[in-house]
Amino acid sequence: MVALIYGLVRSLAVALIKWSEWRHKRAKNKLEKADKEFRKVEQSCKAGEVEVGRPIDYFAQIQLLKLYESREKANSHWKRAATKLASRKLWQKKVTAFSGRKLPYTLGLVDMALAMKLFEFACRYGLNVSTLAAVFG
Repeated sequence: MVALIYGLVRSLAVALIKWSEWRHKRAKNKLEKADKEFRKVEQSCKAGEVEVGRPIDYFAQIQLLKLYESREKANSHWKRAATKLASRKLWQKKVTAFSGRKLPYTLGLVDMALAMKLFEFACRYGLNVSTLAAVFG
């Protein structure tokens, strides 16, 4: 039973890491796209200022400001995703550290008591005993 729980926790850790990696990659792509758009508009605004010799019009400044804000928002989202990915990898490392350790005798007793309770519960509600015997071997 403990091995089953350990397997489920390890599976959960892997699934959470895969999810975090996907979100991190997605956030990084959004950040790169926002940064590219901002740099493009910024370069065109600077070129326009040099050409005219005075600051650009308010519409272009507002557009540049909005792109800057979206880039900063994407950057903060990417940083959060990176932090979450790092913490989940650390969690998986801690869970993996339990591999190969010997369990105390009392945990085996608790494990067996839990298995017996499940067996009694299943028998009470009409589950065939031979099915349980096949499952728990």
